Amino acid sequence: MVPVADVYIAHMDGGHVQLITAKGELRSNNRLYELESTLGEGFVRISKSAIVNIDAIDRIEPGTTARRRTA
Repeated sequence: MVPVADVYIAHMDGGHVQLITAKGELRSNNRLYELESTLGEGFVRISKSAIVNIDAIDRIEPGTTARRRTA
């Protein structure tokens, strides 16, 4: 089990949910909507296929894709 605070983003990848975490990438057996309710208030759905941890956002720039913290 991965601590919720270590999850940066959950997104759909080829029909599966991929978790990007502080320690790497994992595949989840849950549906994205199930993770959305499990992850809690610190996470926001940014599209039909992605949920992000708002505490993991360093900045948002117009015209770019999301960037995750690497440190």
